[in-house]
Amino acid sequence: MSAAHDRDRARLLTYRQACLDADKARMDPQVAGLLQSALPEYYAAIPRPVEDLVGIVAAQFEVGGTECSDPTVLLREGEVIAAAIWFPCSELKARQSAGTAAIARLLTREERALFLSRLSSRARSVEPIEPSAEPYIARIAVSRDHRRQGNAERLIEHIAARSGICGLHLHVAAHNEPAISFYRKNGFAFATADKRHETRAMHRPAPASTAD
Repeated sequence: MSAAHDRDRARLLTYRQACLDADKARMDPQVAGLLQSALPEYYAAIPRPVEDLVGIVAAQFEVGGTECSDPTVLLREGEVIAAAIWFPCSELKARQSAGTAAIARLLTREERALFLSRLSSRARSVEPIEPSAEPYIARIAVSRDHRRQGNAERLIEHIAARSGICGLHLHVAAHNEPAISFYRKNGFAFATADKRHETRAMHRPAPASTAD
């Protein structure tokens, strides 16, 4: 079966919509695993075994106002092919704080202290993004068996279409050359020439408007 046929059968849904069409108990670990893989350096700060992290991520799906609230999923016959989370740049700091608090509530006092200490150290290595109404793509990931089939591009264009005529923003690890190459092919460029940060900001400009 062709990749194009698979794309035609896959549907883009919000998490809440997908819960109506798929087995939630089966879907949650799939979505959480993808989102965890999209930002491994962040989740590595949680002092829990790797097998616990999927449940910690999934616990945020229905908590309002976090980075992982109501993700967008690409669903085909009950299987999660890809997932993404996006929201206005102006909400980034508040959502990060809410997500951190939601995770911290699941940890012991000692784990919480270590987690917050690690996050504080990591924050200094992340290039800041200015608040704006333009979308920030917080996570985007495609399952291993469905990569190189246009699914990540489909998610990006879905976000762009839903957001109107405006630019897109995201962060990428400075050493992740495959991801940087992919984003460049999809119209992104580094937001600044500053190379000091381990996690750099990228921006895709708004499409040029055309006069009638």
